[in-house]
Amino acid sequence: MFRLLCSGKTVPYEALCRLFDEQTNNGSNMSHYNELLKKSVVAIVSTFKKKTLYHLLSGRNAILPDKQSQVSETTDFELITWLVIK
Repeated sequence: MFRLLCSGKTVPYEALCRLFDEQTNNGSNMSHYNELLKKSVVAIVSTFKKKTLYHLLSGRNAILPDKQSQVSETTDFELITWLVIK
């Protein structure tokens, strides 16, 4: 749905950008969005752990991923864009 809304859009919605800049002090106060990002990572880690546990309990063919392959914090991701939904 969001892809459809953005399809063919080559410039940002200026009014929404101004509102975002006002609310974040021109992007220098991103604490609210950083907290949301942290919560997202916690949810991803939880899902990963549940799937790993399921595979371990479902048979002898399960393989544990090494520590470097596991997601554990926000720095394990590269943020390429923001999509703010209000």
